[in-house]
Amino acid sequence: MIIGPNGTGKSTIVCAICLGLGFPPLCLGRAKEIGEYVKHGHREAEIEIELAAGPRQKGKNPIIRCNIKREGSKTSWYINGSSTTRKEIKQLVESFHIQIDNLCQFLPQDRVVEFSRLTPIELLESTQKAVAPNHMTEWHNELKGLGKDRIKLLQDQNNSKEHLSQLQTRQNQQRADVERMTERRVLLDKVRVLEKARPALRYQAERAKHREMKSRYREAKDEMRDLEKEVEPTLRMLRGKENYRKDLGRLLEHRKQMVDKFETNISTIQTKLEQHKTKLTDCDKQIEEERKSEQTNKQERRRVEQIISRLRSRLDSEPTEFNPSDYNERIREKDREVRNLTPRYHDLQEQKGHLKNKVKEAKKELDDSKNELKNLQSEAGQQLNKLRHLSKETATAWAWIQHNQALFKDKVYGPPIIECTVKDSRYADAIESLLQKDDLIALTVTNVEDFRTLEDNLRGKQKLKDVVVRSVTRELDDFKPPISNESLAEYSLDYWVIDLLAGPHPVLTMLCDNPRLHRTAITLKQHNDSQYEKLSSESSPISTWIANRQLYRINRRREYGSQASSTMVSQVRPARFWSKQSADYTMERDLRQKISEKTGELEEMEGQYRQLQDEDKELQDRKKGIEDERVSVHFATRPTNVLTFCQERLKEEKEQRQKVYAEFLALPTRISECSSLPFFDGRIADHLVRHRRNQAQGSC
Repeated sequence: MIIGPNGTGKSTIVCAICLGLGFPPLCLGRAKEIGEYVKHGHREAEIEIELAAGPRQKGKNPIIRCNIKREGSKTSWYINGSSTTRKEIKQLVESFHIQIDNLCQFLPQDRVVEFSRLTPIELLESTQKAVAPNHMTEWHNELKGLGKDRIKLLQDQNNSKEHLSQLQTRQNQQRADVERMTERRVLLDKVRVLEKARPALRYQAERAKHREMKSRYREAKDEMRDLEKEVEPTLRMLRGKENYRKDLGRLLEHRKQMVDKFETNISTIQTKLEQHKTKLTDCDKQIEEERKSEQTNKQERRRVEQIISRLRSRLDSEPTEFNPSDYNERIREKDREVRNLTPRYHDLQEQKGHLKNKVKEAKKELDDSKNELKNLQSEAGQQLNKLRHLSKETATAWAWIQHNQALFKDKVYGPPIIECTVKDSRYADAIESLLQKDDLIALTVTNVEDFRTLEDNLRGKQKLKDVVVRSVTRELDDFKPPISNESLAEYSLDYWVIDLLAGPHPVLTMLCDNPRLHRTAITLKQHNDSQYEKLSSESSPISTWIANRQLYRINRRREYGSQASSTMVSQVRPARFWSKQSADYTMERDLRQKISEKTGELEEMEGQYRQLQDEDKELQDRKKGIEDERVSVHFATRPTNVLTFCQERLKEEKEQRQKVYAEFLALPTRISECSSLPFFDGRIADHLVRHRRNQAQGSC
């Protein structure tokens, strides 16, 4: 027992004994991490303990030395100056029968309350472990096992007696049924014997019936012979009537054929009559059309006479003399004016086109910023923003894939940071600690053709380097955990990591194929030494697991024996990508500022564009004014290009005057042609109508 005033180091000695002999901090009931026992202001601490060698331990007293580093809670062990492992330290301490985790042998003051809550059975077991040799504990456990076996055998004996009594009672109850079954079996034997005798009796009865029917057949045959002799005259008369009936039938058939023939002839005559009626109707229609045609000819004759009158009046008024050189000079003058104004017009159009493109680009950037701000406020947008911070080239590649899915044979899946979610956020830190950057940003394809297409487009054409593409050809069901989910409880573990992720099966398959998440177990509880020893033993099927904030990786080299293994322990880092964090307010503020700036630039460019439009309109009005001053408006049609409007108007006026003069010279010829046009008069039309009507009646 260690006693002394407060602050003299009692607890320090107790902690040093516990930690220096390789036992976990849980035995002290204070801090859980061994690095927290290093003195404040120091980076490491050292514990040295010398054990008194007894009769069992031959040789000098062993000296155990332990170095503890605050950063990472790392420890290193030495026995008599030689480096060793924590496991060998614990084996050495056990050989001295030292039990730091036994409250009846080592009782820190922080665990006195826990000691007071021990039951009498637990006190007996702890005391026996602390005082008695090891074989006493084994004998005691064996004795308890034998007691349990004795109780079980007694229960089995009582159950067997009770079952035997039930069987005897059931036998007595079924005795009367057995006797009835015996009587029934005897009666069934008698029935079978009688059934065998039944065919003989039936044969005798059927034979007697046969004899009786045979005698009756002979009597009926004799009676029928006598009747035939009596009715012979009547039969001859019936045969004659039958022949007469057949002759009448043949006559009726002949008459019926004649009637059908006459009906066919009548139908043919009716059809011809209908055809003649149709021809008469057509003739009437033709006569009516000829009459209408005569009226049309009369109207056409009046129209041609009017045309001849107009042409003669035009012939009387000779047009003004046409001077081509005057019009050519005016056209050249307008050409010069158009050439002087054309450069400024093209300059305006170029400025408007350039400014229009800038406005279009500014609107696109503004829309992109608004969409990015909108996405930043949604969960999917936040994940995409995290992907953009983690790998900008992967985010670019994923955007290209979404717009070009038609290029691929099957669907291409995005990175796990986009496609997958953690079912329980409490495990997000642990799951993310298992994945490297390449695992988080990997794109997943399901066939070789899509893999080659991605490689050619992303790395070949777009020159993207920070892109990871993985191909999976197996199914998710092909990746089986080492043991079932129910068996995990035996190792104090909760789930396999792959069961805590939700996402498309190909992406989960990729995470099983590379990070092997289907072989990594997890729990939120801290493991003690016994649980750690069970998981790190040779027979354990689990080599990677996470307990609370510790990640354990065991590398077993079975080819070098059962002791050839190494353990790597690391801390679980906080989640960055699957954590429930709010939006990035700094980025949101920058986006809002960018939207405001782009909106101002867009308004300024739109104002400049309106000024150019006003100047363009002023230039067009000036061109129109020049045209109105120089050329009189004679035509309804105007060219669409305002810069060449004056020039085209002069050309049209010249061509029109040339056309009018040519038409004046051709007027006498047109008048003679119109005068010689043939028209039917009324007498010819009436004669044609009478001729066609007579022709139609003659055909009928």
